[in-house]
Amino acid sequence: MAEQVLNVTNLSIDIPLSGDVLHAVDGISVSVNKGETLCIVGESGCGKSLTSLAIMDLLPQKAIRTVDKLELNGKSILNYSDREMSDVRGNKIGMIFQEPMTSLNPSFTVENQMIETLTRHRNITGNSAKKASSRNAGKGWNNSGKATP
Repeated sequence: MAEQVLNVTNLSIDIPLSGDVLHAVDGISVSVNKGETLCIVGESGCGKSLTSLAIMDLLPQKAIRTVDKLELNGKSILNYSDREMSDVRGNKIGMIFQEPMTSLNPSFTVENQMIETLTRHRNITGNSAKKASSRNAGKGWNNSGKATP
């Protein structure tokens, strides 16, 4: 049986409006097994970004997330504190937006932004971070900071 990395069951997102509620996402469930990649596609405004933001607990303040189950590597992250979620984001789970200008800061090189991630989540600093950044460009990282195919 495949190892389940992400399990989301019955995720809904409601956004209060003046006198009404927008049901932006209604009961989506997804699971991702080890080695799989999840790509969410759909029309503009259909809830792709909101779904990903809800999984990472980054919804706008007024949005209301309800979900029956939200597990990462078999462990519930549903009631994680802000600090715990901060450790998860960019380390265990991430989101690549369609528009690179919203994901990458053009004031910094991609290398600097990769080094920042390694320093924050892998405790790799200085020349080690720089070498790992260059070596791992375009690849994923495992928990030791080494490239994965």
